[in-house]
Amino acid sequence: MTKRVLSALLVLCLFTAGVAMATPAVAEDTREREIALGEKTAAKIEERWPAVADPVRTARLEMILSRLVVHAERDLPFQIRLLEADHPNAFSLSGGILYVTTAMLDFVKSDAELAGLVAHEMAHAERKHVLVQVARNQKLSVLGLAVAVATGGTMGALLAANLAQVAVMNAYSRDLEEEADLRGLALVHSAGYPPAGMLTLLERLQEEELRRPWVDPGIYQTHPDYRDRIAYLAKMIRDQGWPLHRKEALNALRPDLVVEGGELVLTLDGVTLCRVSEGEQNRDCLQNMIGSLRRSLQLETAPFEIRTGRTDEGKPYLALANDRSLMPEEVDPEVFRRALIEVLTLAKSRHPVANYLY
Repeated sequence: MTKRVLSALLVLCLFTAGVAMATPAVAEDTREREIALGEKTAAKIEERWPAVADPVRTARLEMILSRLVVHAERDLPFQIRLLEADHPNAFSLSGGILYVTTAMLDFVKSDAELAGLVAHEMAHAERKHVLVQVARNQKLSVLGLAVAVATGGTMGALLAANLAQVAVMNAYSRDLEEEADLRGLALVHSAGYPPAGMLTLLERLQEEELRRPWVDPGIYQTHPDYRDRIAYLAKMIRDQGWPLHRKEALNALRPDLVVEGGELVLTLDGVTLCRVSEGEQNRDCLQNMIGSLRRSLQLETAPFEIRTGRTDEGKPYLALANDRSLMPEEVDPEVFRRALIEVLTLAKSRHPVANYLY
């Protein structure tokens, strides 16, 4: 029997096996095949994009993965690798091999954003999404696809190439992408990272897309766009009662106290808010104000929520939400309030795509 006939019979058998199931609970047990397929695909990918053996950068990725993997829903041998590439990307292969490009590592602003990225790719691997997507494309079952690739030959090589293309290009359908987003968000929260990191990364990617529009070749036609993804992630955060605070993920609104020429200077993102003479009482007041700014000033804070004034004893104070702290007596409370609002407005302007009313 010729190879062509054998391939045709294999296609027929696999087609009649049924379409792919979307969740691991009902899909066939393919764990060992997933791992083998992932390793084969990884070897091909790394022929084109070399893995980077930078101990500092890879240690950062591995540290984040180690916090997330404790909360994984499947026992996969997760590992993460850094690829040398000048385009921001991240993707996962069958069996739990995750990739982040050097350009993407440079693009993220914090470990919170990086954790959201890694968690999203972990979710794709947990839910067998690359296998599910290619099986759907070829009208095969997940198990049938795995068998076909393992069998080798022309069809196996073609399907293996499709697996790599779907993974690298993130060519998932809308439902799989949304599933990875929501599962990834749950992973991020379970691992103790700010959930807003997933939002800020998507918001900044949306901003990049607006700055550098490109013609969609069709591979992402069924993808939810960034606005949809941001909206349903924000809804999940609200529904779960988790804090939606972007500043930690963006490394924004950072207060500091420095000494200059015998004066104590309170700064926020490097911008001076006030200067007072050195002294223990002034230092204590400013340290209390720093605590209040860290706890209660958010990018989502509206200007009217920033209040200053004087107590009945005439001492100036700063009030943020229910957080109130006394200011040094040398500080004019209204001047301080205007300076604080200016810095807050500047911080928001650096991340303009966000809807701070979520």
